[in-house]
Amino acid sequence: MKVAGITWQDKIERVHFLSSQQDVADDVLLFYAKVLQFQEGVQTRLSASAENAVELAPFVPELLELLTQSGTPQMKELAASSLSLDWGKELESYWIDRGIRPYGPLSFVGLALLQPFARNLAARAPITRQVAPHCPFCFCKPQLGVLRPEGEGRKLNLLCSLCGTEWEYRRIICPNCEELDKEKLPVYKSDTSPHIKLAACDTCHTYLKCIDLSIDGHAIPEVDDVASLPMSLWMAQNGFEPLQLNLFGF
Repeated sequence: MKVAGITWQDKIERVHFLSSQQDVADDVLLFYAKVLQFQEGVQTRLSASAENAVELAPFVPELLELLTQSGTPQMKELAASSLSLDWGKELESYWIDRGIRPYGPLSFVGLALLQPFARNLAARAPITRQVAPHCPFCFCKPQLGVLRPEGEGRKLNLLCSLCGTEWEYRRIICPNCEELDKEKLPVYKSDTSPHIKLAACDTCHTYLKCIDLSIDGHAIPEVDDVASLPMSLWMAQNGFEPLQLNLFGF
């Protein structure tokens, strides 16, 4: 299935709402709003029939300028050092290796550009139903779990880190190593964000951050993920790593 009814503007409005409610991760959120505006522009200007990641190369200078003007010192350094790269080649390589490529110094730029590109492609693809731990369209790992109300309970969907495709998955299983023992699958929560659950695995030491829309129907998974940076840091301090790093690398 596909994520329906969530626009770039919906995400931007959610960023500003969450930023007004908290001080933690505020700088990251405000920068994220600018990135979302950029991604919206890419999707608007990108040809609807674009199928080659090389076509994203003309947008690179604009993104590097954004990093220079509003990014962290590390991002500004990245922008300065990557101006001379062959970005057509880099983006094409990133797209080809998308399912196995580890997060690295250039990943923020690659993901910021490839996300609207991949979402364009996924929106045109036929709907594929499967119960698997990877995206049925682009085969990337899920970034998040999304718990949606269903009857008197909730069903779990996984949300792709790249193309935004959402698909059904089983709840009591680790999507990384397929551990089934409930005793080895602890769930951590925070009183400050009751709609966010951290489904961990003691076997492979990964976790999936799950956004429970039955508790907060206004949540937008990718935005609430960035806003809950302290929860990600707490999991890292306790020896767990996310199943898939997000745009910002946490």
